[in-house]
Order: sequence, then C-alpha cells, then structure tokens
Amino acid sequence: MIAESKDDPKILEALFKTKQIKSKIINRTKGPGGVSRLADKLERLIQTIRQEPNRSQDDCIVVLHDVDTHSEPRREHYNKIKQICEKHLDIVVRIEARETIEAWLLSNDGMCQWLGILTQDRDGLTDPKGFLKTKIRNKHIKIKYQAFGKQKVVAQIKVIIHSTSFKEAIKQLRDAGCLP
Repeated sequence: MIAESKDDPKILEALFKTKQIKSKIINRTKGPGGVSRLADKLERLIQTIRQEPNRSQDDCIVVLHDVDTHSEPRREHYNKIKQICEKHLDIVVRIEARETIEAWLLSNDGMCQWLGILTQDRDGLTDPKGFLKTKIRNKHIKIKYQAFGKQKVVAQIKVIIHSTSFKEAIKQLRDAGCLP
C-alpha cells in the first residue's frame, strides 16, 4: 500500500479487521506525509514494487489518499496521482477518503461511542481531522491525535463503518480482485 501518510495503512488495516477482511498490507509510505510528496514519489514507488522478485502477479498496489476538497483548492497533485494510477491500471487501485481518512474513523460505531457522539456517515464534514481532534481533546484530555495517541484512537475501531466512501473503497478493492 502506498498512502499519503504513514499512519493511513494502519488505519485502513484496523478498519478492514472490523469487516473481517484478511489482507496483507505492506506500508510503503515513509517519512512525512502529504499529497504533494505522494504525487512526487508515486511513480518511482510503483516501479519499485513492480520489479520486486517475490511479488505475486495477484498482488495489488493500493494507493490511498484523502480528497481534501474543502482544505485544498489546488488540485494539481491530486490530478497527478490520478494520472499515474490510471497509467498502471493493470496493478494499481486508487482509493480515496472523502475529505480525509478521519471521516472513516468518525463513521465507526466504536469510535463514536468512545467519543460520545452520534454514529453516522461523516463523509460530508468539511474538516474531519479537526473535528476528530476536537472531540478527542474534549472527551479524552490526555490523548492527542498524533504518534502514540493515534494508536489509542485506532484501537477504538469496532464493528460497523457508516462511511459511504469507505464502502465504495471496499467495493473498488473487491471488484479489482484485491480483496476476497
């Protein structure tokens, strides 16, 4: 998996577990995140993975990134990612979290219960990451949504995810043969 942030594959893996999806996620994202960094490194990462000798022909390369329509009006990096992925359609599946992957977290029953908020699809939030940080700060003062704190947050993921874009991502991955 190639993602915008090195934490995103961990989040996706935890979300998969709630759906009892068995997958082998190898995180290829190193260093600081960001969509511009992903756009700059994506072609080289795909080429490197393609050339790995122990890679199975059935392996998928999943590229995960946030859509960020409200926070990032400039779309050139997103367009570049899309073009690179389309060039490698035989092996690459690009999935997007509407706005940010935190919308997927905020659409999870366990997370909402932990935060004391109503469970619903949060894909429409303008700033899911900011909303999540605020709710964590209000409910769990000692936990910050970074480093070790993210592990505690991800540990709250349970059962059902109500996010439409997460369901679409699962369908894309299944249709591409990346998931059972």
